[in-house]
Amino acid sequence: MKYHACTVFRGFLLGVFIWTAAPYVGGLWYGLCGDHQYEQAWLNRAIDHLKRMRKQCDDADLQGILDYTIQRYNRAGAWSVMVAPCIGFGEQKTVGINMPHCPGICIDPEVLTWPAEDGAMVVIHEAMHDYWPYFGHNHINGRERKLWTLSYKVRRCRS
Repeated sequence: MKYHACTVFRGFLLGVFIWTAAPYVGGLWYGLCGDHQYEQAWLNRAIDHLKRMRKQCDDADLQGILDYTIQRYNRAGAWSVMVAPCIGFGEQKTVGINMPHCPGICIDPEVLTWPAEDGAMVVIHEAMHDYWPYFGHNHINGRERKLWTLSYKVRRCRS
C-alpha cells in the first residue's frame, strides 16, 4: 500500500511538472525559430485597431483592459503572442489559449487569415484571462460584448 501511494504521488508530481513546464518549453522553441515578421505585421494591425478602440472608449474598466492588452501583447514572440495550432476540447474550434501559469498567449494560425479587427478581439479575449479569476468566462463575457460593440463602432467610423 505504501509503495502504491508513493508511485501515485510521484506520478502526480510528474504530471504537474509537465503541465507547468510544457508552455515554457514551447515558448523557448518558438522564440528560437525565426523572427516572425508576418505574425508581427498582422499583430501590428490588430493593435492599431485596439488603439482606435481605446480612443473612442468611455468605460474606465474597458479602457484599463485595452491599455493592458496594447502594452502587454504587442509583440509576436515567445511569452507574448505566439502563433501555433491550438488544440481544444469538444466540437468548437479553439482559436486562442492563455495559460495563467505561463506568460503570453497563443493564437491559432487560422486567426491570421481573419481581418485584423476580428483577430484583435481574440487577443483581447485571451488578455482578459490575465484578470482574476483567470479560468472560465464569467468575468469576460459581459466585457467582451461591450468590446465587440465598440469594435463595430470603430469600424463604421473608419469606412
